[in-house]
Amino acid sequence: MKKSRRRIIIIYIAAVAVLGIIIYVVPSLTGALTPTVVLRYDTLQVTDEEECYIVRNEAVYLAAAGGSINYYAGNGTKIRAGSTVLAVTHESQSGDEESKYADIITKLSSAAITRSDYRSETNGIVSYYADGFEGTFSPNAIEDLTYDRMKKLRIDEPQNLTRKHTAKGEPLYKIVDNDAWYITCWVREGSIAKYEQGNSVTVRLPAGDIR
Repeated sequence: MKKSRRRIIIIYIAAVAVLGIIIYVVPSLTGALTPTVVLRYDTLQVTDEEECYIVRNEAVYLAAAGGSINYYAGNGTKIRAGSTVLAVTHESQSGDEESKYADIITKLSSAAITRSDYRSETNGIVSYYADGFEGTFSPNAIEDLTYDRMKKLRIDEPQNLTRKHTAKGEPLYKIVDNDAWYITCWVREGSIAKYEQGNSVTVRLPAGDIR
């Protein structure tokens, strides 16, 4: 009787040991009991950390003549098309000193507007800061901007355009289309396959996510 009980206890312990091996050891070696997750569309996330550029329609207005500046609209003011931003009281200019905005003028090239009445041609936000790349980073031009050319650009901090006097041809202000924003960036060659036309992309910015 005692031998029979001892045999049952031994068999029970052996069975528990074998069961423990099956549950804990075998899965770790074979992955037999690893749960399977079925990935559906829009559940798999792939990320890339890249440098992006904000692109907007921005028109820089130049001085039609030199003179004293009288501002009507403050920086950040939203105005309608036809609104007068400032006035320039004509004064005779002396000397041929190089403008401190010469670099901006060169970069702008033909991407600028000159009006003697200093009225805005479009609705938008008044800005008194410019860097000269308003024509380069525009919705119409950005698709022609290659990565190699972009890397050669020397992009400095925007300059403050507010002052008491202006010379002819100098930048005075710009009007920004604040209704439509675009983001452009270049991804690494190995990541191109992740992005297919028609799929949505979430851009994670410090102020929040944009889909």
